[in-house]
Amino acid sequence: MNKIYRIENGVVVPDGTTVYEIIGPIQSKLARLPIIDAESLAYGELDPGEKSHVHVHPIITHLTWVVSGTLTVGMKDAASNDMYYIEVKERETVLTQPGTFFQLINNSDKQCQVLYIVAPAFIFEVNEQGEVLYNDQIVLDLSWDQLRQQHWQIPELQDIAKITAAREASLQRLKQK
Repeated sequence: MNKIYRIENGVVVPDGTTVYEIIGPIQSKLARLPIIDAESLAYGELDPGEKSHVHVHPIITHLTWVVSGTLTVGMKDAASNDMYYIEVKERETVLTQPGTFFQLINNSDKQCQVLYIVAPAFIFEVNEQGEVLYNDQIVLDLSWDQLRQQHWQIPELQDIAKITAAREASLQRLKQK
């Protein structure tokens, strides 16, 4: 299929960052292509001083590749006892596995541009009224200290089967639209 499409209209997602989907379910629909659900690719921008909310992806594996600038990433994965920070420089990548708490922070005075490579494809579904029907990330209104006090247990992560079913229902709706 020979098809050129333009990537525009970035969306400020619930974690507070701006994302432009390049390949994935939403862009597939916009470009009138078959739905791609095995992986997705998106471009993101974090302005100087910008930081996302702490969030977690229960199902997807998320790779963040810094195209330009520097990114500080706060993480708490299953293998670590506590959260930690890593600094990711231009042309470096950080891998976030399902269930990892993380936060993206641009501590520099320059914009940070990133590519997000995700498998399976990241799903963020909204209806015509702008209400979120499904989001592959759980955005938390909790600080690292609050998560630590809760022993990293949040109610939203307790039923992975329910999350998986909601994700599949969202993907089916996207395929039908």
